[in-house]
Amino acid sequence: MDTPNTCIFRLTAFWQKHGPRPGKLLRRTIVGDFPDAARAELFLEENNPAGKWPYLFHYQIEMIPECRDDSGSPVTIFDRNGNKYGVYDNYKSNCFPGRLESDCRFQRGDIVQFGDIVQFGHYKLELGVVWSLPPSPEVVKQTGDENEMLRSGDDTYCVLSGETGMESNYLHECEMFMPDASIPDAITALQKTVLAGIRPVNEFYQKKLFFTWLADNKQLFRHEPYLVEEDGNSFSLRFNGIIENISCCFVDHGDIMIMAHYRNEFYDIVTDFDLYESQTPDGRFLCKLCSSNPDNPDRNALVYETREELWIKHSFEPLAKWTEKAFNDNAYLCLCRYGGYGGSTAASIEFGEELDKLRKREKIYKEIPVIIASTRLIF
Repeated sequence: MDTPNTCIFRLTAFWQKHGPRPGKLLRRTIVGDFPDAARAELFLEENNPAGKWPYLFHYQIEMIPECRDDSGSPVTIFDRNGNKYGVYDNYKSNCFPGRLESDCRFQRGDIVQFGDIVQFGHYKLELGVVWSLPPSPEVVKQTGDENEMLRSGDDTYCVLSGETGMESNYLHECEMFMPDASIPDAITALQKTVLAGIRPVNEFYQKKLFFTWLADNKQLFRHEPYLVEEDGNSFSLRFNGIIENISCCFVDHGDIMIMAHYRNEFYDIVTDFDLYESQTPDGRFLCKLCSSNPDNPDRNALVYETREELWIKHSFEPLAKWTEKAFNDNAYLCLCRYGGYGGSTAASIEFGEELDKLRKREKIYKEIPVIIASTRLIF
């Protein structure tokens, strides 16, 4: 039995029996457990068991679930030759200062090979084309926190994939490799499109579905949503009888965010119902975020028979339930500011005991009742 101060890092090989075959699942084999990544690297240098698998994609070492906490969970990637390829840790915040283009391993238009998660712990080999690079130091200075930093999860490339190039994948540099697989015509065509500066237009499936669903389910909202703004990639809603400081933004790649603004300044994302959809080999649908979360007790229940059911059960109905709870007569939009004007901001909707706790814990800059007396015409 391990003591609380002992942690186990598990080394896993990802491979295919008849590879490389894009679109097909990668098999996983646990190579061994180690006290740290350095020991695993030494093991690979001395043994390099790559020859055990017909086609080895890469090795990966990370903490076993029992050892993970909010302080960090680094993932180390090794190439098929056992060489350390890179490390990322999506739990880390305020740590990414930006990346110069000259320091990027890949450039826009490069064809890359990566593991695309299809269900918790299960990946398929995929090909894609780099659309954008990680944010530069200049961009991070403009968008980061008071220390001019972003979280580790922002240090990613946007890689387009799929037959039409409309699937967006946000990948760390060490999750991407130069391709071993044969390049299909669809990826070659996508590369030409990207190099021409054209991004394939997303069908924005969930936009049409949401308004169709809403027309038949208005009774789920005590404060009915109404459209206030839209463009090709997003649209925003407000809610009848709710202050205009609160809105709901849908983005084509899957974000659904409840956002707070004050005097034309964005304060915070209050909560979200994001869905990054994927299809299983047997044709069912799931959210990549949920299926990869080890804290979900029953990941099989997160797989849906149809795309429509996925969006409705995963995001639309939970959004309606959240508004029923959050939009009540005793609720306040609480705005906090740290470091004076220009510093970081935070926002939440609170009522009851949680509001009392927040008032004791934080110096609230502004409290605004969520419910307003006037109503707005729905359109």
